[in-house]
Order: sequence, then structure tokens, then C-alpha cells
Amino acid sequence: MIEKEYEIDEFIGYKLREQRQKLNFTLSDISSRVGVSLQQIQKYEQGKSRIPAVLLFKISKILNVTPDYFFEGVENISSNFFTYKTKEDISFERPKSLNLFIIEDDPSDELLIRNILNTSRYDIKIHSAHDGEKALEMLRNRESLSLFPRPDLIFLDLNIPKRDGHYVLKEIKRDENLCDIPVVVITNSISAKDMMSTYKGYAAGYIFKSFDIEVFHKDIIRTIEYWADVAVLPRMGTG
Repeated sequence: MIEKEYEIDEFIGYKLREQRQKLNFTLSDISSRVGVSLQQIQKYEQGKSRIPAVLLFKISKILNVTPDYFFEGVENISSNFFTYKTKEDISFERPKSLNLFIIEDDPSDELLIRNILNTSRYDIKIHSAHDGEKALEMLRNRESLSLFPRPDLIFLDLNIPKRDGHYVLKEIKRDENLCDIPVVVITNSISAKDMMSTYKGYAAGYIFKSFDIEVFHKDIIRTIEYWADVAVLPRMGTG
């Protein structure tokens, strides 16, 4: 359950962004119609600033919803669906499950990874996207907060449509709300240029999709073991 005021502000910001995008309104459209700077509208959507009641009422008219819309479902959302807030000390109590986001356009490769993960001893909550554009949309907008929790780890293929993996990695690492999420590239590319580019782009790892199924199986399991048992996840430093 939501308990902190900033979480209410984030939820309202999420609802604002959701409805704005449904109507194909830009930030500038809202900014000009309510008489508030574009940067301020961004802060409202990110939950960094509280929307005054009068302004919220005005925005509801523009978005063709009632003011109640911004609070619908708030009682059912747990705080771990929001941007994590840094706390003073790291918790060494490991999460009971791992939220994994797979960005992969090849259905057979995705199925193979899922099947491998099903053999592991970990409780892994898997979500997926099949192109770069959809992946970024899901990460930024979180579509349905109750259905798509914030990833603890991302598996990213480089050769995906619409927006390739290099672009997706760059956008994740330049977004202050996403940049702390570890991204492990899992790809068919044996290009040294691709490998160096991803590490320079702050990828947490680069794994080649071996044609030897047993080797690939071990690589995936070892990767999950590291992030589930060894590495300190961002979630463990937030509250």
C-alpha cells in the first residue's frame, strides 16, 4: 500500500502522462494550455513536484477526465512499482524474487532463455518486449504499474527492430529514473566494435549466444546466479 506522500505524487504523475499520451498530447500542448513551463509539466509527470489542486482540476478538463481519475487505483499499488528512493544504508536481505525484463525480438531465443530460467532455483518474474521502441515505452511509462514492476535486471539483444539495442542502452543510461538498472547484453554479435560500444555505454555484461545449447544454458544460469546471489541490486539500496 502507498504510505508516503511522494508516492501519491508519482502515481498522479503517472496517470497524467498515461492520459496525455492516450490523447496524443505533447508536453508542450499541456504546458501552453495550462500556462506552466514544459519543464514543470515534466516534474509533475515524474512525481518530483506536487500538482496544485486548482491546476489538477484544469488539467483534468484538458485531458477530458474527472479529477477523480488521477486517484483511481492508488490504493492497490504497492510502493515498489515507483521509482526507488535511496536510503542511507544498503539492506543485505535479498529480494525473494528477481524482476527480469527481456528485450528480444526472436521468439525462439526468448523461449530458450525462458526455458533455461525455468530450470533455475530462483523465483524470476519475467516480462518482455520485442522491439526497442516498445521496450522504452514500457520502461518509461510502465504501462500498467501493477503488471510491470521495475526491473532488477535487463537482458538486451542488440539486433532488435525499430530502435536497436545500442539506442535502447543509451536511452536507459541517460534516463535518471532508469540508469541504475543493470543491463546485460545477450547477442549473436561477435563484433569487437559492438562489444566495446556496449561497455562504453555502461552495460553490465556482454554475453554471446553460443550455438552450443549447454554452454548457453550455463552462461544464462551463471548470470542469474550472480545477480540473484552475489551482486547488490539497486532495490537493496532503496526504500
